[in-house]
Amino acid sequence: MRRWLSGVCCWMICGPCWALLSFADLCAQDAECIPPSVIDLSPLAGQAESPVITAMAIAPNAMGIAVAGDDHSIRLLDPVDGRSVASAVLHKDWVRCLVYSPGGRRLASCGHDGEVRVWEIDNTKNELRLLIQKNANHAILSLAFASENEVYAVGFADAVYRLDIAEDELSVDHRCDCNDLRSIDISKDGRWMAYGGRDGIVRLHGLVRPDHLLTSAAPPSSNTTPNLSAHLHYERILSIRFAEDSKSIFSCGQDRRLVQWEPPSNRILASLDVQAGKLMAICQLENGLVAVSGSDNTIRILDPRQSKNVAKLVGHDGSVAVLQRTSSHLFSGSFDTTVRTWNIEEAVRGLDKSGRFVHPVSAQFEDSSSQEPIR
Repeated sequence: MRRWLSGVCCWMICGPCWALLSFADLCAQDAECIPPSVIDLSPLAGQAESPVITAMAIAPNAMGIAVAGDDHSIRLLDPVDGRSVASAVLHKDWVRCLVYSPGGRRLASCGHDGEVRVWEIDNTKNELRLLIQKNANHAILSLAFASENEVYAVGFADAVYRLDIAEDELSVDHRCDCNDLRSIDISKDGRWMAYGGRDGIVRLHGLVRPDHLLTSAAPPSSNTTPNLSAHLHYERILSIRFAEDSKSIFSCGQDRRLVQWEPPSNRILASLDVQAGKLMAICQLENGLVAVSGSDNTIRILDPRQSKNVAKLVGHDGSVAVLQRTSSHLFSGSFDTTVRTWNIEEAVRGLDKSGRFVHPVSAQFEDSSSQEPIR
């Protein structure tokens, strides 16, 4: 449900750059920060409605939050009080993904308009400077940085695109036999790319160029043919994430299942039927826990090792499309036009008798979409 909201967000659009507030006074450690429980996004000037949230990213060290959605704009939020410190309309259609570079100096975005854009964050001048803007001529749904200078992208096609920032070039890195890719991720060590979509197969592809390697580990094989998993899902994959140790891959999608796959052994380590709506987002937590969310307006915290549903987090009244986390808090962006924050420890410990944790502000409950048959 779209809601009429008012808020305190303000923004400045200044030529090709955004004017930003300095983050110098922010806390040095995320554990000391207490973000607001609910961040309401105000409508853009001249618009009546706040945006459905479809993309969100948190900068390294939790020094900033970027959010975007169906009003085609990107906002930067102060992580301490949720204020909008910058905003600009960049895309011509829904923004579907935001991601910070490994060093936090750049922000990339993509959307239904086929645009892939990369901005450089200038902390000395408190500005974002547009570095590159390219169009793939079809919707782009997911992005991943391989290094500060390279971004990979997929969406609504069989192509995996490579954006070379230094060369100002967007090219097809390779193609696969799935013509509808939805999600891509790159391992934390920079050695592997995983992607998937309509056919329910996760593809693993080695990254062999030296600047991809974020560690001193030996590069993967130079074989450019991706390794294929089994059919992990029987509907579209909507989200893929490498585990923090880069040894396994989590995936979820329209079949409402969370799967953990270990490529070296080609073993399925976990497969959980979440009994929810279509799953749209994955976020790995500490202690082996994983959060998933989707079309039934809820977030579920799962323990894949024990095939156990640990907690159900309720509070949104729209599909929960994106999840991000800091060391202490989970951030959720929703079609209800809000970002909600959840203290992870409090949520797990504060369950009611039915295993739910109800958000302290404007709590709602899951809707009937969790009971809809899978098509």
